[in-house]
Amino acid sequence: MRIGVFGGRFDPIHNGHLAVAKEVLKMGKADEVWLSIENQHQWRPIIAAANDRKKMAELAIDSITDVILSNAKDIYSSAMSQNDKNKIAVSPEAPRNDIQNNFKVDMTPVELGGTTETIQVVRQLRKKYPEHEFIFIVGSDQLPTFHKWSHWEDLKKEVQFLIVTRKGSPLDNIPKNASVITDPTYEPLDDSATRIREFLHVGTSISGLVPKAVEEYIKEHKLYQ
Repeated sequence: MRIGVFGGRFDPIHNGHLAVAKEVLKMGKADEVWLSIENQHQWRPIIAAANDRKKMAELAIDSITDVILSNAKDIYSSAMSQNDKNKIAVSPEAPRNDIQNNFKVDMTPVELGGTTETIQVVRQLRKKYPEHEFIFIVGSDQLPTFHKWSHWEDLKKEVQFLIVTRKGSPLDNIPKNASVITDPTYEPLDDSATRIREFLHVGTSISGLVPKAVEEYIKEHKLYQ
């Protein structure tokens, strides 16, 4: 299978992340999307523990239903009606649907330990799953810093990148080994984990920015306060 690896801090995972992952599947660029949880980031701190970020990613996947990929727009939009929100409520006991089965949480960076380096993740995934082909999914906001990634020259030779537009980040300086998703119906969200953490810190609601189950998990475990 062709696996789209979507690496990130997911601190916390939010609807912008899900919009990117769903777009990759909708456009047929990968058979599955794996949310790869970073252990440490090269430049930015990670607040929540790896196990918390893993659990939130799993809850986010469990919130996905078949109706999501059938819509051109992201129904997780903050403008979504309450009726739509009710449609996507998923019981913890409910069986996983076909769409959910196309998403997985990958803990390879955490298992490797230390600062997450994409080249190490690529090589470890190929070693663990030689039957799969891997591509790395990145938002267009990463384009200005691609050349700063560790072992960038080797990375360009070993893996293909798939660029998905992020709001406010133009498609400039695209590497030769990268392809771009171009879908006129895709509307990138401007959700930001930093903004969500700031909202939580001051007690502002994050309803509509993250799946309901993730919001409840954050409240229950008093994260980002």
